[in-house]
Amino acid sequence: MWEELYELRYPELLRYALSSCKNPAEAEDLTQEVFVKALQNTDVLEELSPEQRRAWLYRAMKNLMCDRFRRVKLEKDYLETRMEEEAAPDPGIQEAENRL
Repeated sequence: MWEELYELRYPELLRYALSSCKNPAEAEDLTQEVFVKALQNTDVLEELSPEQRRAWLYRAMKNLMCDRFRRVKLEKDYLETRMEEEAAPDPGIQEAENRL
């Protein structure tokens, strides 16, 4: 089951990931991660029909991509906040300068 599932679905899942993230390395990582999740859920997948397995893999891919996009946005927002904080003058320094 696993070899067939991998050989049959890997190329199409990779194309799906590439269409979304446009970065070949990230698409490859996401696709591999989907199959790691599949291996972790062997008991579930073995009970599914081939069409249901395909749907499961696509749902797992979609979830991983959503997690990735959320993480990237959070990291970007955090970095922007940090840069704004570092760019803002320290009120204690301004107060000391005003006393001079």
